[in-house]
Amino acid sequence: MVMNIKNFFWGLSLLALSIVSCSDDDDINANEVPQAVDATFNQTFPNATDIEWEAKNNKYEVEFDIETIDHKALIASDGSIEQYKYDIVATELPAEVTSKLSTDYPNNRLDDSEVLKIGTQTYYQVELENEPQDIYLVFQEDGEINSEVTYFQ
Repeated sequence: MVMNIKNFFWGLSLLALSIVSCSDDDDINANEVPQAVDATFNQTFPNATDIEWEAKNNKYEVEFDIETIDHKALIASDGSIEQYKYDIVATELPAEVTSKLSTDYPNNRLDDSEVLKIGTQTYYQVELENEPQDIYLVFQEDGEINSEVTYFQ
């Protein structure tokens, strides 16, 4: 009976591990990325390292580093870049954004700040610590919140 219980728990552990390992079903190898997407990526970000691809609804999300700075891009299957972002330190935020944060969110600590590029537009997205759920905001360069632009996770 002891052996059967051990086998049961061993099997249950293996099942749980296999379920967890399948959670990254969107991950794909670089050789699975369409040629147009790969060409755009390599032309736009020639110095990219630590490249990881995901397929998402006929689009391709790629995470990568450039000189140790985290980047992420969303590229359509035709090779057009829909948006991309990269990490910045808080001191690189425009003064207008910093002012708005200190005025409107004085009790929330800045957890993350990034530049977000959509077409020719530049935005700044920030994550503020807040209980029970963090606050995600997208700012225009003039410091105004843009609620029409979705925060790019």
